[in-house]
Amino acid sequence: MKESRWERIYKMIDGKFGIEKEMVEEREIKEGIKGKKETIIFSTPKDKMRLERLIKPKVKRVKSYYSRRTSRGAYQEIEYSSTEMIEVIRLYQWNQRINAWEEIDFNKL
Repeated sequence: MKESRWERIYKMIDGKFGIEKEMVEEREIKEGIKGKKETIIFSTPKDKMRLERLIKPKVKRVKSYYSRRTSRGAYQEIEYSSTEMIEVIRLYQWNQRINAWEEIDFNKL
């Protein structure tokens, strides 16, 4: 998803429903590797919604290490790309019964 497409989604939501709250935060994924999370909260006639956009480096390789000894556990070594970034969009709906956000699966829409 390109920056211009995110801006079109943002403008469409702002035009139809209005944006109640907007947040942008930088996140450190690993020492020296940073990502970004953009969140907008808006109200529809049905319910309150939250749209999140996560921008983070692409995972190049995951190396798993195992041990047969009980004292040593398993661990993973993750290598991130220094040039390629990926974007993840998630949509949440406010559930008043449990007083929490529930993720909406785009495939079910």
